[in-house]
Amino acid sequence: MKRLTYKTLLLIALCLLGLITSCNNRSPLILPPLSNDKEQAEEVPNIIDLSAVQEEKQIKFSWAYPTIGNISGYEIYIKGQETPLYKSDNTDSTSWTFDASNKPNGIYTFTFYATDMKGNKSSGISFAFDYKEPELELPNIKDLTAIQKGTKIIFSWSLPTSNEINGYEFYIEGVASAIYSSSAVETTSWTYDTENPNDGTYEFTFFTTDKNGNKSSGLIYSFDYHQQKNLPDVTNFKVEQQKYEQGEDVYDNDPLTWMDYSVTLSWSAPVSSDVTGYDIYIGDTLIKEIKDPSVESYTYVGMQNNSDGDYTFKIYTVDDYVSISQGSEYTIHYDRTPPRDFLDTEISITLNYTPSSSPAYYPDAELEIISNNKDIKYIRITYDDSWTDSVIMHEFVNGTHKMRYSGGAPNINLLIQTFDEYGNISTGVSRYIPREPLE
Repeated sequence: MKRLTYKTLLLIALCLLGLITSCNNRSPLILPPLSNDKEQAEEVPNIIDLSAVQEEKQIKFSWAYPTIGNISGYEIYIKGQETPLYKSDNTDSTSWTFDASNKPNGIYTFTFYATDMKGNKSSGISFAFDYKEPELELPNIKDLTAIQKGTKIIFSWSLPTSNEINGYEFYIEGVASAIYSSSAVETTSWTYDTENPNDGTYEFTFFTTDKNGNKSSGLIYSFDYHQQKNLPDVTNFKVEQQKYEQGEDVYDNDPLTWMDYSVTLSWSAPVSSDVTGYDIYIGDTLIKEIKDPSVESYTYVGMQNNSDGDYTFKIYTVDDYVSISQGSEYTIHYDRTPPRDFLDTEISITLNYTPSSSPAYYPDAELEIISNNKDIKYIRITYDDSWTDSVIMHEFVNGTHKMRYSGGAPNINLLIQTFDEYGNISTGVSRYIPREPLE
């Protein structure tokens, strides 16, 4: 074998060094990307054309669909809250209303997201709205009228339909402060006492108010006031409760067919050309206006609905300018309490076998009532003998009543009632009278 020389070995070493260097300078190996079977999420588009308007205390939003992408619902947030104010799983609506009642003035920021079926959200659109509570316009009272009674001007009105009104303030021309204020909205009348000023036109302004002190625009009312005259009063004024008067035919005068429990007022008219009529009151309630000064009596019907007690009637003279006199009054004790029924010991019934009529088939029935009850004025007796029914009124004179019943059917049913002079009638007591035929 041929021995390698030094030069040959040096040459081989250099060749190996060059081979190693060339291998280190090659480009790195680029591997193909790994396979990914998960589909990349599709971006959800935002809604478009978002706008808002304020109507009273509500902010009304509206928008449109985007032209691309799949939207299945919405979520709407207000700044500062993590839960949505509104959430929908469908796109049927493209509007939403935010109720700002009881919210202070200020800027409210809303963010609107569109969502898809997989729960993905769009990037969101923010909308800042500058909310200002609308100025409250209170309605005025309506149907305002006024009349003069003496020195008083009596106003009345009706309420507008509004839940905001909680009171009133009334002013008169030339006076800065209210002459009347009230927080009772159920009040629909008010009386202004002029304390007899001079004749003239007086201007009033009527405001409604709310709980915050806001007022309506005000309703102006002008009233033509006439100064009072010193009118004379009536004389001989008296009031009497209606009394029952027995007529000739006791059947036609049964009080239950006509009694109205009225009261009758009477008086003597004053001699004055200024007096043109009368105003009649029970207490403070006007019950009658009479426009004829020659009238000197009036019957008030309807006391049957009143309870027992004292009632004061007042009568005033008036003129064409509603001057009113000082007035006359009369108090009566109105009583609807009936007298008590007769006691068993006060009623006796006997059969008389010597009939008053001939021929007779049954004995006569004799009724006798004796009572010291001073409240009883009349006796009302209802007969039922199975053939006929009849009602008879008899005056209870000196606490005694006698009656004889003859003929008719064998048996008699009686209802005996007590009756006072004012038509008050008791419930009554019943009596059954069996009669055997005569031999």
